[in-house]
Amino acid sequence: MTHSRIIALVGGRNFRDLGGYPAIDGRITRWRTLYRSGSLARLTSADVEILTGMGIQAVYDLRNERERATEPHHWPDSTDLLVYQRDYNSSGAELSRLLDMPWVKGSDAHQAMMNNYRELPYEQAEAYKALFEGIATGNLPLLFNCSAGKDRTGIAAALLLDLLGIDRDVILDDYILTERAFNFRMLVDKSSEGRAPSEDVVDALIAAHPDYLNACFEQITNQHGDVASYFDEVLGINLDVQEHIRQKLLVEA
Repeated sequence: MTHSRIIALVGGRNFRDLGGYPAIDGRITRWRTLYRSGSLARLTSADVEILTGMGIQAVYDLRNERERATEPHHWPDSTDLLVYQRDYNSSGAELSRLLDMPWVKGSDAHQAMMNNYRELPYEQAEAYKALFEGIATGNLPLLFNCSAGKDRTGIAAALLLDLLGIDRDVILDDYILTERAFNFRMLVDKSSEGRAPSEDVVDALIAAHPDYLNACFEQITNQHGDVASYFDEVLGINLDVQEHIRQKLLVEA
């Protein structure tokens, strides 16, 4: 059976299936089990019908209160759908404020993104813990999202794929696929107090640059040795639960 990694939704944003990735033990990630996405606030009725057909059991929304208020999700009435949301006011992932700073250069924005990726695994630890525990307990199929589906969601996907034994180059390819899955320039307000923001700054903010994800992994390696130890030491997800996650998401090729 042929599966599509990028799932085309008229009102969707960066909606993708994490299935079919090869692990080092010869297994692959399950198709139609784990989905990553950006905001789903603009879904059409046809989009909702597609999502309903996927049988999604749980949604982990990594956005903050302001983002959810600006772009609320309207889920179909269902007593079975688990929706996780965390109340917090701001995130390092909201770097769009750099667009309003005329002195900021593209290189500054690039460095700010790298710094952000070093911090997000800790800033989002509470949400990541809930997400990964939800996978371990079998709330599947499962969808997790943020606003763009690139930074908070991208790190969550990368950490999970690493835990599953997916090669780092494959993880980077999945991350970079964001740039093909959605045109994020559509989200950039080109006017700020009558001034167009620097194209270099815009490019740095919307890019899924390998430097960003590499900075995340480098930080975790320096602090914990590897991703499995980060799961244990920061998220409180021990080796037994980590193995449950692998059993839920990996199948024979």
